[in-house]
Amino acid sequence: MCATRARELDAVPPAELALRNMERRDLDQVAAIERLSFSCPWSRESFRRLLDRADADLCVAELRGAVAGYAVLWYAGDEAELGNLAVEERHRRCGVGGRLLDWAIERARARGSRRFFLEVRASNRDAQALYRSRGFFVAGVRARYYRRPVEDAQVMCLHLTPPGRQAGCAPRGPGGSLTTL
Repeated sequence: MCATRARELDAVPPAELALRNMERRDLDQVAAIERLSFSCPWSRESFRRLLDRADADLCVAELRGAVAGYAVLWYAGDEAELGNLAVEERHRRCGVGGRLLDWAIERARARGSRRFFLEVRASNRDAQALYRSRGFFVAGVRARYYRRPVEDAQVMCLHLTPPGRQAGCAPRGPGGSLTTL
């Protein structure tokens, strides 16, 4: 169990972790991880519907034949959004989340996304550190975005194009709930 080990022992050997597209047979395991990871979990049916969408990509990290984590992203125009990323508790701090995030970034890049957004709880420092390690920065705040408990979300952004051709990460929509910092 990586969550209790010293950092130098944390990495899951790359050969033991397989990243692949999520399939219907994964839904029970994904839903179980979801319920244990979030106070307002998505339903199994939500994941099932996303599997059928052309504008969404879903990935699982499989470790020794079982789902250890998953990532969900979707696209709108030239933007990608990480809708969800979770790792089974006993596999956290093992590199599984980082591998899933790297998969999501590469998938978004392959689909031609120029910017990649995500929301993260203001109190979730571990997740924020992971996102920053991949180049994400805080682009704004969504006040009272989360429930149970009510909490602000930090909106983070990653540019996926060379710096000279980037569009800025700015609030979307007139008068939206995203405020820049």
